[in-house]
Amino acid sequence: AESCAVGASTVARMIDKAASQIAQKPFSALPEHLMMDEFKSVKHVSHNMSFIYADAVSHRIVDIVPDRRLAALKTHFYRYSLAERQRVKTVSIDMYEPYMSLINEVFPNAKIIIDRFHIVQSLNRALNMTRVSVMNTFRNNDRPLYNKYKRYWKLLLKPYEQLEMFEYNKVPLFKQWKTTKGIVDFLLDFDDKLLNTHHYVHQLRYALKENDEQLY
Repeated sequence: AESCAVGASTVARMIDKAASQIAQKPFSALPEHLMMDEFKSVKHVSHNMSFIYADAVSHRIVDIVPDRRLAALKTHFYRYSLAERQRVKTVSIDMYEPYMSLINEVFPNAKIIIDRFHIVQSLNRALNMTRVSVMNTFRNNDRPLYNKYKRYWKLLLKPYEQLEMFEYNKVPLFKQWKTTKGIVDFLLDFDDKLLNTHHYVHQLRYALKENDEQLY
């Protein structure tokens, strides 16, 4: 919704419309490669989050379930025959744990593929949580430093190789002129855990970007 500059309700209506146009009869056949996700339910649905699954190759929607909870999803997928469920080779999902449990139970031959976007999102979350933890240690005894951690959090998430090394500018909260790399190095200098977390998060993100399994 955000990327298309439309409201969540508009996206939900479009999904409902697409679902009504599904030609494949539910519970008769499954594609070999599935992808699963959830979305905020429309008003007439009693549950907060609905569930959608589609062919991961053609992106054609297979079906929508108005409840993403594990029990409801098991009931839904067990309507497919075991032979159909055994045909599924891969299932692409985010890092929502109940989906992993669901796949292991109802798709015995399927491999789980974690969506790359959600891996990066989790790595960024881990780095940001470490930053907040370090920042809060300075809340009472070094307010200027606390404010620096709070203001420049986006720079810590930016790929290190994209930081400016040579162009110095006058920046808020610093007396000296700084490059963006200089700001990040300054923030990393106060805590080894933050330094190491920053290093490994960006190494893993780089490995994902370059499809480097050995580095990962």
